[in-house]
Amino acid sequence: MRSPQEVREVILELLNERGGNTHQMLKKCGYNTSLVNDLKKGQMPSADKIANIAKFLGVSSDYLLDIVPEDVEQSVDSDSVLLEEMRREFYGNPVTKFTPEDMQIILDAVKMLAKLKNKN
Repeated sequence: MRSPQEVREVILELLNERGGNTHQMLKKCGYNTSLVNDLKKGQMPSADKIANIAKFLGVSSDYLLDIVPEDVEQSVDSDSVLLEEMRREFYGNPVTKFTPEDMQIILDAVKMLAKLKNKN
């Protein structure tokens, strides 16, 4: 699991990739600047705040915190992280998002490939 300072760095990296800034993110999420300062000081925000920031950034809370679920195949958050990485590779930019329909088609295809691999 990442330290609060590491979580802050990941947030800043993701914002930089997307052309955003902390002020925009905090305003959209309804938080003040003390949240980022608290991370810098080593204080972890509540789970709901992490979840809101992750949602704003288009990643999972697990991704921000670097929590690896025991059963990745059953984890919705892990699926979201996989899809986010695929989106970045597919579109090559930080703005364009998969539609929910695209996400489901890709996820279904990946799961089918995993089942085929396990048969061999």
